[in-house]
Amino acid sequence: MLFKRYSIFIIILSWVCSINVILAEQKPTFDHLTIENGLLHNAVNDILIDSFGYVWIATNNGLNRYDGHELLALQEGSPTSPDFKGRRITALLEDHSGNIWVGTGNSGVNVKYFDEDVFVNLSSNSVFASLNKSEIYSIYEDSHHRIWFCTLNAGLFSYDPSKDQLQHYTSENSRLSSNAVSGITEDDLGQLWIVTSSQILQSIQLDNTIVDFDNAELSNRFVGYRKQIKSQNDTLWIATEGGGLFQIDLATKAYKNYTIENGLSSNVIRDLELVDSIVYAASDGGGLNVLNLKNGLLSTIWKNTNHIEALNSNALLCLTSQENKSLWIGTYNGGVNYSNKESIRFEHFGIGIDGFNSSSESILAILELEPNNLLMSTDGGGLIFRGESQEIASDYKPILNRDGEVVKTLYKDSGGNLWLGAFGQGLRRYDKTTKQTTTVNSSLDNSPIYNIWTIDEANNGDLILGTYGAGLWKYIREKQELLPFPLSDYGIEAISGNISKVLIDSQENIWIGTDNTGVVCLRSDNSHSKFQTESDQGLSDNEIRTIFEDDDGAIWVGSDGGGVSKWLNSQKAFTITKDDGLVSNNVMGITQDQESNIWVSTISGVSILSPEGLLLNSFNFRGKQVNQFNQDAILTTSESKIVIGGIKGLHSLYVSDLSDRVANSRVQISGIKVLDEVLQKGVNIDGIEPIEYPIHALETLTLPFKLNSISVDFTSFDFSQASPNPYLYRLLPIQEEWRELASTKNSVVFNNLQSGTFELQIKRGDGLDSLEIKVSPPFYQTWWFRLLIGLILIALLFAYINFSERRQKELHDQKLEKARSEILSLNNEKLEAELDAQNTKLLLSSTQMAQKNSMLIEVKSMLSSNLDKTDPNIRATIRKIESELRANDYWSEFNNYFEKIDKRFTNALVQKFPQLTKNDLRICGLIKLNMSTKEIASILNISLRGVEKAKYRLKKRLELEQEQSLDTFIIGFRSEKNQSSNLG
Repeated sequence: MLFKRYSIFIIILSWVCSINVILAEQKPTFDHLTIENGLLHNAVNDILIDSFGYVWIATNNGLNRYDGHELLALQEGSPTSPDFKGRRITALLEDHSGNIWVGTGNSGVNVKYFDEDVFVNLSSNSVFASLNKSEIYSIYEDSHHRIWFCTLNAGLFSYDPSKDQLQHYTSENSRLSSNAVSGITEDDLGQLWIVTSSQILQSIQLDNTIVDFDNAELSNRFVGYRKQIKSQNDTLWIATEGGGLFQIDLATKAYKNYTIENGLSSNVIRDLELVDSIVYAASDGGGLNVLNLKNGLLSTIWKNTNHIEALNSNALLCLTSQENKSLWIGTYNGGVNYSNKESIRFEHFGIGIDGFNSSSESILAILELEPNNLLMSTDGGGLIFRGESQEIASDYKPILNRDGEVVKTLYKDSGGNLWLGAFGQGLRRYDKTTKQTTTVNSSLDNSPIYNIWTIDEANNGDLILGTYGAGLWKYIREKQELLPFPLSDYGIEAISGNISKVLIDSQENIWIGTDNTGVVCLRSDNSHSKFQTESDQGLSDNEIRTIFEDDDGAIWVGSDGGGVSKWLNSQKAFTITKDDGLVSNNVMGITQDQESNIWVSTISGVSILSPEGLLLNSFNFRGKQVNQFNQDAILTTSESKIVIGGIKGLHSLYVSDLSDRVANSRVQISGIKVLDEVLQKGVNIDGIEPIEYPIHALETLTLPFKLNSISVDFTSFDFSQASPNPYLYRLLPIQEEWRELASTKNSVVFNNLQSGTFELQIKRGDGLDSLEIKVSPPFYQTWWFRLLIGLILIALLFAYINFSERRQKELHDQKLEKARSEILSLNNEKLEAELDAQNTKLLLSSTQMAQKNSMLIEVKSMLSSNLDKTDPNIRATIRKIESELRANDYWSEFNNYFEKIDKRFTNALVQKFPQLTKNDLRICGLIKLNMSTKEIASILNISLRGVEKAKYRLKKRLELEQEQSLDTFIIGFRSEKNQSSNLG
């Protein structure tokens, strides 16, 4: 009995030792996703990492999707997937086509097809009707692409997508050992293996029959209601809920059972994951078991409440891994724990971590005493030691852990003495051999020198000390005297009393950084130089925090607000600021690693630069670890380890961890919002045509001009807390240069894009994703509008031309009419002149005829009355006179002239009054010429009474009323045409 107890003790001791070996080798660290981060429930039943890199998390209160930045929630009635059903999500699978299958406790199956953005529930599909009330525990796809649903109350289901058929296996219709089926897997030969609540391992044959595994001894130990099964090469691994972990050799049917008796932390194993030669077993209450198949060592990773990067729960429910890069653990009450092997993770040493025994965790200075042995000073907690050598620790024990003591600087001189600059206690020297501390006061008045911030040693062993408030001092080793530094030897009267950094470079030049007047360099030839913001070799800021000399003799200066500058051979080479990618302009410390890279600590994280000033990497810790570092608390150890002191302890990283890390080069656009509405395939947003592809497959997005403002989210699936690089973006062709986002941002907003085609490019590290964005032009820039405007302009042009032509024609016609009027006027004037001449001539002719006739009548009368009528001569003269008076020739001349005056007058009279006689027409013509009755009588050689009678007869023929005047009618008579013209 005693032997048995000792045996158990030895076994336990050996396993404890192996655990320590494994933990020392692996140093597992975890990040956590809980309800505080947006997880729907802290009980996680399954985890899936899809082919894009998204992490799907099945909880007791819905489904989450994680992209490294935020957790998207999917629940019943979710706006982004309104058809999604089920509160308790139990199982997840991505099939070979990229479809995501989601099993629930009692709401059937949800599926998101690869080319869709949303989930659909298959409860309305008659093929899946028998699954609607089943408690699905796991989902599996075999090599024939059949989907298997293991349920805890309805047996096993097999869905063949090519035939759209669902086959159901139960204990009633087949040889299934139990209707509580929890797992299925396929071995390398294509054989399917099933585990149920029974103690029998079964397989499915090619003819779909179910047979038992022939091993009675195994069946006796194969206990547990729920089991999980995985296949690796020719071996089955089975996790049981009560019987521990089984390893079965399919060739020999031999098995090995891991239980608490041989090192397993618990016999209740809920899930397992196979990663190369490592088997991870998640226990319900016993943490994470890790089995190394190469050396057979079994270890356990437990919950540790004192370590922020340890497991946060021992009750584990599920496991998954991603290409041996990360391990994801679902817990019963701690949400998700995940460890990323590729992430750059700084080891943290602070309060709550073993070995940190100071009341203050703000590290002000770090000194490497020996390889892997550090001495650190704190802001109020004295000195603390961290290292492997207890002998070295004992050498410095007298000055360790003095509560309340503030030590700003530590320095170990070439003689092995330790120098401490402490507030309130002046300068002290510690001799590790005698373990005695000596206070070194001023050699002038033996008073202490307080507030010593920086110490460096010259080649001759003298120390240069910079103080805050007391200026620059020099300790002369040979005389053991502490005196004010002789600035006058260098031709300078004074330096600012607040000195933040002293550096003696390889050329024995003394570089002095101040808090408000820049840098002063005291040359080895006793000259000096000043570097300030106002000088030619200007600093970007005069508040200096650190000065560092690299392996090539270049001087690096870090300021509190101006970034970091480099000087080479006393000439400024360049300045790097936040605009160039530096994590912050508030630089606190600088060191160089064995790869010659420059490490810059700031108040907001760490940046790594090449010697040429190229930004290589930045770490801001994204809030997990406090990233505010203290002034000059940084160094590179002899073991190529970067150690940095901050307000929350010590952060360290082996440079090899950085160089061995494979950069995550995948960037993915994960979401688009238009007017704060999430863009999804087939979902209508007012004014936007539904997109034809889900976001992950979208290559081109077309926006109407009125909706030309969008927000684009993206991720690089970097699941580490130490962010390797900020995102860079540009929008071609309007942004040619890359623009950097803040380290915590993973989205960009574009407002009021102009019409055109753009290419949005997102980059992180060497990963790149892009999206073509087309903004439709406003209606006034569309082709049809331009065509319409063109047609309108053409029409207006034609109208204008037509109007111009018409106007020109009108003007021409007006000018022509004016010319015609002028011509007509001239013609009328000419006609009037001619008419007047004709009238004059006609009147003259008529007058002459009248006078002639009158004279002839008088002569005839005289002859007839006074002379002898018998006288033949007289009678002959009378006859001749009468013949002359009767002659008509003069009427021809009269008519000729009269027609020239108005040729239509006579025709019009005849046309209207055909009954008129020739004598009537003659009288009308004479009346028209306004001849008097007497003149008419004379011309016609008739008496006045004869004229009166002739007018009377003429009036009757003209059918004039008695009261109408004949003369007025004749003078006013016009032809009908002329009357019309006159009317017009």
